[in-house]
Amino acid sequence: MSLAEFEILAKNLPDEVLNGAIAHIRLYCVSMVIVNQDEIEGLTCSGVFCVINGIAGILTARHVWEALSASRKLVLMLGPKQPFRIDRSFLDAKSPFPHVTSEFSNANLPDIALIVLPESIKTSIESRNKAFYSIDRRAKSSEFSLYDELGFWIAVGCPKALMKVEDQAVRSLIYTTDIEKTVEHLGWDYLYVNINLESNVPIPPDLGGMSGGGIWRVRFYMGEDKTIFIKDPSRDILLQGITILQTQLVGRQLVAHGPRSIYERMYEVFNQ
Repeated sequence: MSLAEFEILAKNLPDEVLNGAIAHIRLYCVSMVIVNQDEIEGLTCSGVFCVINGIAGILTARHVWEALSASRKLVLMLGPKQPFRIDRSFLDAKSPFPHVTSEFSNANLPDIALIVLPESIKTSIESRNKAFYSIDRRAKSSEFSLYDELGFWIAVGCPKALMKVEDQAVRSLIYTTDIEKTVEHLGWDYLYVNINLESNVPIPPDLGGMSGGGIWRVRFYMGEDKTIFIKDPSRDILLQGITILQTQLVGRQLVAHGPRSIYERMYEVFNQ
């Protein structure tokens, strides 16, 4: 199958393939709200439950951790109206040293962090039908194609525009998309994720709250009878990015740390 044929197929996927991929991704993704003690107002953000360097935590944007550091609680939405509250004092994080760069509107980069979770909290999360994505397993094995582009892409996040305070509901956005380009800056890679707001009216124009959300790539196969399927979700559905910012409204895109940041550079953080 040529790359062009693969791309055409990716735009015409059967519902069972797409829904199966989303169900698998949901195991690891979490919508979050950073709040103070009264929980009157909150900052929505996103993350991915994972294990890296043997440590379980939430992989997210570093600026999410900085906001949490100045607050009292992190609320994880583990299902419809199923908040799981964690006191800030139980949490710590691992992140690279940031520096100001004009590469992305004077952002502080790198902008990625692992919020470390105590074992008791990890166990509680797993008991609520969530799972921890092993970066260690994938980084250490040649079984996984971490750096190719075959497949379709899914962006996950928690835009504040979708939050319903009166219902205590935090809705997530799960969006099939593609990558326009990948750039590298001081050894860290960044993905430009297309949003196509003009042709997707239901998507809120302001995507604040997507920060920390996962960018996933799903590889699929086609049988001799033209049936499209995913062989092994744990191998073929891979975390490829962590969203860190959105660009200007016209031609809006998400910018995310890419796979080399996740599967290579983050390991250096544990040796700082």
